[in-house]
Amino acid sequence: MDELELLKRSAGPVTRDRLIHDLVGLGLAEGDIVMFHTRMSALGYVADGLQTIVDALRDTVGDATFPSRGAAGPGRTPRAWYP
Repeated sequence: MDELELLKRSAGPVTRDRLIHDLVGLGLAEGDIVMFHTRMSALGYVADGLQTIVDALRDTVGDATFPSRGAAGPGRTPRAWYP
């Protein structure tokens, strides 16, 4: 799926603030335990990709371990996962 199609699907770029707003709207709060699994294209065009999702989750529930299944690898692993 190309970027223009993703932008149309999500009515503009999906930002960290937008994700936080949506996560809080779903009822997530500080201290919650979260396991997430997503297809990135289901969210639309996410500015800065997976890192934005990880940052939004951390901002919403606090520092924690996030078990997840995803495509990590060179250029795709969030900066927060590096020692």
